[in-house]
Amino acid sequence: MNARWLRDNLSVLLFSVAFVCILGAVIWFLRAAGTEQATVVQELDIKKGELQRLQSNKIYPSVENIEVLKRDQEQLRRLYGLLQNAALREAIHPPDLEREIDFAQLMRATVARLSDSAKKNDVKVEESFTWGFSRYVTTIPCKNPAVKGDDCKRLLRALAKQLLIVEKLSGILIDSKVSAITAIRRSEIESGTSADSLAAPLTDDAKSLYRTYPFEVQFSADTDALRRFLNTLAQANHLYIVRSIQIGAVVQQIQLPAAPRPTSDLTEFEVKEPETPKTIETRRLNVTVRLDAVEFRPVEPKAGKR
Repeated sequence: MNARWLRDNLSVLLFSVAFVCILGAVIWFLRAAGTEQATVVQELDIKKGELQRLQSNKIYPSVENIEVLKRDQEQLRRLYGLLQNAALREAIHPPDLEREIDFAQLMRATVARLSDSAKKNDVKVEESFTWGFSRYVTTIPCKNPAVKGDDCKRLLRALAKQLLIVEKLSGILIDSKVSAITAIRRSEIESGTSADSLAAPLTDDAKSLYRTYPFEVQFSADTDALRRFLNTLAQANHLYIVRSIQIGAVVQQIQLPAAPRPTSDLTEFEVKEPETPKTIETRRLNVTVRLDAVEFRPVEPKAGKR
């Protein structure tokens, strides 16, 4: 009879078992959700307590603190102005160039002027020395890559500044009576490299307080000429920061003929001895100077309140 009852009520039993299992799962999920809710509520209470503590401490800037910051900013502006007046020399003002051909003409005139000055002062340079601008002997700026409009004018202005700095540095070298100028390298303004390229980045960030134009000069000189160059560089109109100096000494021996002994001083029994040349040593310095030309940005006036 039990077997017959089970057969007749099997579906009811299966439904009851399934209902009990589902009910147990629902109760378990509800208890888990309740536990999670309690955890979230507890963490929320903790965060609210931290917020109330921060608000009660008043760590946000007060009106007084803001006024102090404003005064400090004004003092910083004045100190920066004093630094400029103490360190800044003559500003780098290149000529305004409107077209690419204007720079080409300016470069050719500058190269010719420097080469003529070196020749007059017995400073040796290569016959086709381009004073750091060999890239623009056969090409003009703003072409590779193509740049137009105001971007080209800014590029021409930066190149004109470099050309002006090179002329100043070369003039100091020539006036210092160096023996020879062998190389002048500069950081490229345009993308690409040349024989005169210097692997040093330009510093021209709009947020920085100054701009730097890296250069490297190689020359031959004696000790006095090197001393004159460094002293003049420190007192130049533009501000130059020497980054490194490499010096290699080359010793040369030069033979000078001895002064001949007059034959009238010889007696009839003396034989004239052959003249012995004199040997003197000269020391030449091969110098490489890596330096930055520094240009401070002008202090911008504080914008008025609107």
